[in-house]
Amino acid sequence: MDRRPVAQDALIAAFRQGLGLAGLAVIRSRSGIRVAAVGADGIGTLAPGESGEVRFWCRRAADAERVVAAVKTKLLLGTDDAFIAAAARIPASLYADAEIAAEAVAAIGRVEQELESLRDAGALKSVNRSYRIYRQDAAARGEKIVPYAIWFSKYKQNLVRQLAAALRYF
Repeated sequence: MDRRPVAQDALIAAFRQGLGLAGLAVIRSRSGIRVAAVGADGIGTLAPGESGEVRFWCRRAADAERVVAAVKTKLLLGTDDAFIAAAARIPASLYADAEIAAEAVAAIGRVEQELESLRDAGALKSVNRSYRIYRQDAAARGEKIVPYAIWFSKYKQNLVRQLAAALRYF
């Protein structure tokens, strides 16, 4: 099982969202194995007694749905082989979860390096000003204020999501 930090997982999910990926998931329960197409966030909430993992990603949700429909009829092959065979027949490009995660980590590294450069140069003043304005507005409305670390984490997720969206068609 992968043991990445939760913050890293959130950034990788933001990268997948930016690319608009759809996942091919294997979900296990006491009653058996099923496959499903899932969004860029991954499997999401499972029923009690279920466990699952995303094995592959597609660039288009329609391709993921078609691969899942084809796999449901050929599940006896073994899940990964069934996904690969179905994608070859459709045709649809599949990307392994580890491959997407590696691309995401590289993009996250570029974003973090740029943020570090901006921080060192004192060029994050506009970002900090945005947080201060948010904090003042939230206080004026009597709302709970999100701590800066959490707010900045979401800001970084948005940057990663935007970078991935820009890379979507390359």
